[in-house]
Amino acid sequence: MGRSQLPQLNLTQASPEVLSYVYQSLMDFEPYTTPNTEVSVIAKDPLKLDKAQSGESLPPRKELMKMYRICISLSNEGTRIEAEALDRDIFTAIRRAKEKLIKQLEEIHDNVVSSSQRHQEIQFALAQRGRYLH
Repeated sequence: MGRSQLPQLNLTQASPEVLSYVYQSLMDFEPYTTPNTEVSVIAKDPLKLDKAQSGESLPPRKELMKMYRICISLSNEGTRIEAEALDRDIFTAIRRAKEKLIKQLEEIHDNVVSSSQRHQEIQFALAQRGRYLH
């Protein structure tokens, strides 16, 4: 099977259904973005995915040739976070990449909130302690 037979995604030529799904999916990132955040949805060559990079077992090359490899990334002020997924169905690949990225963002958010809350609790405890010292 030649290179031209690999599934491809070009957002300027994607069907209205795919475009609508991409835009709808990107709305789920709104709580984690700022007006300056750049969001990218990129179709990558599934044949260039290696086991070390994916962290998962890969299907045989013949199957990879029929799959979509979708990467969604968010970047802002020099930082970047991304997730990608692989599937025969373009909608499933987009959904899985989105879910992976949201999971990463939630973990980061939970760590930041936990640290912030801990700091606030310590400050509150110190302030309360000061009230009761004689």
